[in-house]
Amino acid sequence: MAKAFDDNERKLIKDKLKEGALLFIQQQGVRKTSVDELVKYANISKGAFYLFYTSKELLFFEMFLFQL
Repeated sequence: MAKAFDDNERKLIKDKLKEGALLFIQQQGVRKTSVDELVKYANISKGAFYLFYTSKELLFFEMFLFQL
């Protein structure tokens, strides 16, 4: 059975996903950035990504919404 993430792990993973998303957006843009690249960067499974976000677009939206 999969291990649940504690609050600290969740924060670290979300931060790493946002860091990777920003990096990949700068390098190749939103459309060419894949969930596979993001999960590899954050060192989590693809299934775990979807525990945090329902889509990569939601991750990008959250990043830019909270920067305003």
